[in-house]
Amino acid sequence: MKSLYIAILALVLSTQVNAAVNQFDDAFMADSFINEVPYTSVETLSNGTQMQLPVKWWNAQSLWLWGTADLQKTNDILKSMGLSAFDVNGKAMVGICANNYGGGTLGTFAGFFTLVLVNDKNGGGPGVAFWHYYSSYKPNNMFKTQVWGIPTNLGVVETNFLGSHKGFRAKANANEIIEVQLASKDVDALPYEHVPRKALGKVISGNLFRETNFPYESQFDGARLEKKADGTYDTVIPFDAKKGDVLKYGDANNKFVQDMKTVSFVPTNWEYNKNVSGVVHVTKR
Repeated sequence: MKSLYIAILALVLSTQVNAAVNQFDDAFMADSFINEVPYTSVETLSNGTQMQLPVKWWNAQSLWLWGTADLQKTNDILKSMGLSAFDVNGKAMVGICANNYGGGTLGTFAGFFTLVLVNDKNGGGPGVAFWHYYSSYKPNNMFKTQVWGIPTNLGVVETNFLGSHKGFRAKANANEIIEVQLASKDVDALPYEHVPRKALGKVISGNLFRETNFPYESQFDGARLEKKADGTYDTVIPFDAKKGDVLKYGDANNKFVQDMKTVSFVPTNWEYNKNVSGVVHVTKR
């Protein structure tokens, strides 16, 4: 599973690694490539709010919980949406994530979402599609729905990224739908790999009901478990319930909860990024 995760991540992201850092890089924003990317257009939302494109964000923290799901059951859901899951040794690959955005085009907020690795209808290998999305910030939700075409839901996202235990909770209609907790106290002490230029990827579809392509670029400091012979760090932090790692679902009537149970999502590994910035270009709508 460890090698499988690394292989899939390599398929989605192409990363150039130059240096490792063990603490927050104060020069991160000054060095960030996002300062070199100009705004090129303005999008007016239905409520009159104007947003600049491309979308930028910075000083974000994110906690990912990656895992596998039943391929056939995942495809049964995706089929009506015009998508199919990318086959990874007979399984679908799903990521559950919470981001805490320190700043950006869309403001400061926290978001919770799931991604699924899907086949690109136009060829060129796999990409990712948004599956579920929650945030409490209405301009962000409106923008993602109208411009990116991502179905969004209002919800409260509670993140705990500054403490020794990383974790988050998400609530919808005042009901908790998920709680995750990375039990290890050692994450902040792990070597951090600073990716000073950019990692490239593509979002195959924002809205699962229509085909949309988004090239995206990101730059981050990410927790790594061990240094390898080539000088880079393994991204895998295994999920281990015996050590106190937690994945707990809530409201049984919630669509996210129902989907995760239907596809039998099995958590395999974590990834924690303490400083992320990025740019998303909407090129096909």
